[in-house]
Amino acid sequence: MPFTFHAHSGQFCRHATGSLEGVVRAAITKKLLVLGLSEHVPRSRAQDLYPEEADLSASDLHAAFGAYVMEARRLRAVYSGQIDILIGAETEYITHSTLDELKQLRKQYDLDFFVGSLHHVNGMPMDFSPELYEKIVEHCGSRSEMFRRYFDEQLELLQALQPEI
Repeated sequence: MPFTFHAHSGQFCRHATGSLEGVVRAAITKKLLVLGLSEHVPRSRAQDLYPEEADLSASDLHAAFGAYVMEARRLRAVYSGQIDILIGAETEYITHSTLDELKQLRKQYDLDFFVGSLHHVNGMPMDFSPELYEKIVEHCGSRSEMFRRYFDEQLELLQALQPEI
């Protein structure tokens, strides 16, 4: 059964390309049976925005996420006979307090699934550039300590949210 649960569009994510409908059409062309749409969850603090989002505010991200869910629901109805579309989100653990925000977001939008992702360690972004990655290693004191903290935070996310993916 061909499927994916990690799909972003340039319409709602700046490190992707194309429209959300284009993603759906491409999945149909590739004969996927199930498509899990999973745009990034909005972050609530300015310091947590991705580098490509520097010109946006947290409220911009929240508005875009609401628009994503509306568009995904529309596409699910339009393409219902051709592909099963699940509507989810790629999570972001930044600090312990983001776990409560994620639980509320899932409830608010009645999401089908979460992809349990971690792009920060100790609240610092780790996978946007080699320079930021090395800054975290330095902050943690060693690469092994950074990995220990990464996996501790991943475990906390998994236990608190129990993401399906």
